[in-house]
Amino acid sequence: MQNSGARTVSTIREDLKITGDVASTGEIHLDGHVQGDVNWGALVLGESFSVEDSVTADEVAIGGRLIGSVRAFRLMLQSTSHVEGDLIHQSIAVEQGAFFEGKSRSLGQSALRKSA
Repeated sequence: MQNSGARTVSTIREDLKITGDVASTGEIHLDGHVQGDVNWGALVLGESFSVEDSVTADEVAIGGRLIGSVRAFRLMLQSTSHVEGDLIHQSIAVEQGAFFEGKSRSLGQSALRKSA
């Protein structure tokens, strides 16, 4: 994840469970559990993170468990990730050891913005 000095960083620790939608324009580091939609500017999903629903962000790095869909310009599945669902992205990187089951579709930047 790129870190610009103007970007606000929020953290959700592993002992927190959120039921409902979460949204912000800043950067978030999630290690807790979210049951609902996540819509963020930049998102780092830690190893102890889990989400059940959809994730939308400019940048997403997944290190935990995600069951649902991801829509991002830049997407990284880290070696510890477990993803079941559909991925829509402009660019994707998958580390060795990552688990992915679902569909992956690459779209141009303008198509991503229109379908978000």
